[in-house]
Amino acid sequence: MVTVESGAGHPNRGVLLFSADAAYRLLAYTHQHAAFRLGDGGVLPPYRAQFEITYRCNSFCRHCCKQHRPERLDDLPRELLTAHDWIALAHSLPRFTLITLTGGEPLMHPGFAEIIAGISRSRVMNLLTNATLLDAEMIDLLLRARVVLLGVPIYGVAERHNAVVCAPNRYEMAVDNLRRLRSRQRARGQRRPLLDLKTIVTADNLSEVDHLLELAAELDADYLTFSLGYDNPVMLNPFLKPDLSHHDFQRLHPFGPTDKTVRREFARVFRRLLEQGDAGRTRFRFYPSFPSPDLAEAFFLEPERFTGRMLPCTCPWGTIVVNPEGQAFPCLSVAVGSVRERSWRAVWRGPAFRDFRRTIRAAGALPACWGCCYVSIDFSSFARGEHD
Repeated sequence: MVTVESGAGHPNRGVLLFSADAAYRLLAYTHQHAAFRLGDGGVLPPYRAQFEITYRCNSFCRHCCKQHRPERLDDLPRELLTAHDWIALAHSLPRFTLITLTGGEPLMHPGFAEIIAGISRSRVMNLLTNATLLDAEMIDLLLRARVVLLGVPIYGVAERHNAVVCAPNRYEMAVDNLRRLRSRQRARGQRRPLLDLKTIVTADNLSEVDHLLELAAELDADYLTFSLGYDNPVMLNPFLKPDLSHHDFQRLHPFGPTDKTVRREFARVFRRLLEQGDAGRTRFRFYPSFPSPDLAEAFFLEPERFTGRMLPCTCPWGTIVVNPEGQAFPCLSVAVGSVRERSWRAVWRGPAFRDFRRTIRAAGALPACWGCCYVSIDFSSFARGEHD
C-alpha cells in the first residue's frame, strides 16, 4: 500500500485516509487471527459480509468472475431473497460487520432503493457498482444513506473500457455520473461516500495507467486500486460446488501477465506507481499488495520465485458471501448452506463451513487461492536475500 499526501482543500485527508484504512486492516487482521486461534467452528461472527443481491447487469465484462454473458442469463442464480430478506439479514449481523453490496450490478435489483435505505437504518456499507445507473435520484439516496465507500471499475480510456465491458458508452455514462456525484457532495459539504476507482491491469491497458491517474485526479478519488487479471473458475463463481473435491480447487489458475516482455513493462510501470506514491490526492492500493518497489519488480521479472507461494489464509474465519438465492459461500465457490433455510449463524457455524475452514487450516491456502485479493504472496525468502 502507498499513502498519498493530502491535496489542497483537504489539509489532512491523506493522513486520515491512511489512518482509517490502517485501522480497518488492523481490526480485520486481529479479528481473523483471533477467530483462527479459537478453532474452525465459527466462534467469532464475520467482520465482513458480501451481499451479491443480483446477478443482473447492463455490462458483459470479458473477465467477469460471475460468467455474466447474454446467452447464460437464464442459468445464473435467481433473486430468491427479497429486499426485506436482505434488510433482515443485515440487521441480524453484528453492528461491527461491514456489509458490501455487489452483484452483478446491484442497482439493477428492483428493490435496491429499499435495500440500501433499510440497511442504512443501523448499518454502514460499501457499494460496488459500474456507476452507469447513478441518476440524480439515486445519487441523493446514496448521499443520505450510510454508504462509506463507492467502488467503481474503470479499465482505461473510453474505447478500452467500453470494449472490456462489451457495451457502448459505459465509460461516458459512468464518468459523467461520478462527476455529478462529486458535484453534489461538494454542494452538501459531504465527503462520504469515499470514491475508489478500481482497475484490472492487463497488457491491453497498461499504457493507459496515466489516463487513470488523470481521471482519479479529476474526480478527486480517494483511492485508485490496481489489480492483476486472473482466470479462475472457482473463485467467486456463481455456480457453486458442493465441496472442495473438484480438481479446479487443486490447481493454479492464470494470474497476471505471462509474456516475458509484457512482464518487464509491468515491472517498470508498477515500480513507478509505487515510487511516486507521495504525489497527488489519491491513495494507491495494489492487489496483490507489494511490500516495496523492489519486490513488485521481482514478482514480475522472476515469477518462478513466487508463483503459488502464499501466506496462510484466515479469510474464511472472517468473511461470508451470500448470493441472490441465499446460498452462502466463503470465498472459493463452495456452497456451505442457505440463509433462506437456516440463520446465518447456523450456516457460519455449520459442518460445511467448518469443513472448509479445516481444509484451509491444514493447507494454509489452496492452489485455487492464487490471485485472491485477500491472500498475501509470501515474499519472505526473497526479502531475506534467498535469491538462489
